[in-house]
Amino acid sequence: MNVHHLIYLFVVYLVNYNVQLFIFLERLWGDHGQSKLEGSRICVINASATGTEILKSLILPGCGSFTILDNSTVSLQDIGNK
Repeated sequence: MNVHHLIYLFVVYLVNYNVQLFIFLERLWGDHGQSKLEGSRICVINASATGTEILKSLILPGCGSFTILDNSTVSLQDIGNK
């Protein structure tokens, strides 16, 4: 199996996953709810661990757009911080 074949299989998997996720979410809150989420604009102020986790939970099902406002300076210690 070559690299191109692996990439193709991965893309097929992602497409199938996204379709299944969309079907699940559509059943969960209906067409109207999914449309509202896709048209939403979210702003997170001070990107704490809680705020970014909530943002992730809204991005994965397909929120429209998001903005993060945070005055903190990122240092080398923050990279890879858990």
